[in-house]
Amino acid sequence: MTLERPMYGVKRRLLGEPLTTERVGEEKLSNRTALGVLASDCISSSAYGSEEILRVLVPVVGAAAFTMVMPVTGAILLVLLLLTVCYSDVVTIYTRAGGSYVVARENF
Repeated sequence: MTLERPMYGVKRRLLGEPLTTERVGEEKLSNRTALGVLASDCISSSAYGSEEILRVLVPVVGAAAFTMVMPVTGAILLVLLLLTVCYSDVVTIYTRAGGSYVVARENF
């Protein structure tokens, strides 16, 4: 017996039976709901980024780290803006399903 089979059994016990094709449609989120649910992860990562950078900088440079809060926060927001603009272009061009895999396959 292969390792995949027992792991599949464990997965089924933990997660339950696979959804049938008919039920998958009932379980999907609308675009508006999915954006509200999933976008918060990106926003919270950006919000806590400058705090986590300070945790590293304070032991190294002491109180001078607090003078770097605004520049670090600005850099994080700039990267977030750049990612948002780039990803919106990708979503506009690649309207089919497949996500990043399709983009990488066609461009690399």
